Amino acid sequence: MSPESQRKFELLNLLAESYDALLFDVDGTLADNMDAHKQSYKAAAQQYGVELDVNLIDETAGWPTVAVAEEISKRYGVDFDYQEFSTLKSTIFRDEYVFKTKPVDYVVEHLKYQKGKKHIAAVSGGTRTTLSMTLTTIGVWDDLETLVCAGDTAEGKPSPQPFLLAAAQLNIAPERCLVYEDGSQELKVRKPQEWVGFALMKFNKSRFADYKKSRSKLQAYCGFFIALCYLKTSNYFHSPVAIVQIG
Repeated sequence: MSPESQRKFELLNLLAESYDALLFDVDGTLADNMDAHKQSYKAAAQQYGVELDVNLIDETAGWPTVAVAEEISKRYGVDFDYQEFSTLKSTIFRDEYVFKTKPVDYVVEHLKYQKGKKHIAAVSGGTRTTLSMTLTTIGVWDDLETLVCAGDTAEGKPSPQPFLLAAAQLNIAPERCLVYEDGSQELKVRKPQEWVGFALMKFNKSRFADYKKSRSKLQAYCGFFIALCYLKTSNYFHSPVAIVQIG
């Protein structure tokens, strides 16, 4: 790892100390593959006569592919079968990109370092088939205790349901889980009534060298976005879940 990646690796380990379970997003967090996904969406959209602005993919980061297809259809006023679009996009990604996927080194090394110390899950809006290929390619498939993906919950990200399911499968209370995401769009919820007390803090990314092991210094200089989200659901009320934004 580069010196910067090494510092980020050490900081993630410090942030994880207070938690029992680590819930990782995949695309853009463990896997350095967001450009590949954008190009796959763009190629699929072209077959429906749509010249896709790939910024839409940033806006819908983490959504199930079918939901992104629906959003594309609505924005561009083109009628097509969302499931067929989703299948086409996934096929393009698997055929042309998935086996070229590289890991986000400091996040993957952090996951491997924490194996056996913490419970570990992946939570993604992707399909199980594509995710299993991605996770195998970057070498972490065997390190996971569970995987929550598209179709496993009634609502996908950014709903809290996938995170709550992962916590339940690990038999860990949500407030004991640390969630890792790559994009701020993940933290923008479509049903804000499910999230209470949402707060987001942005820290100076240029001051990695100044961090200390004390909690106050770590939070002042860690260089990550840290969000504290309080979930309001039928099973958990005001359960805090900490989210680290990778970037």
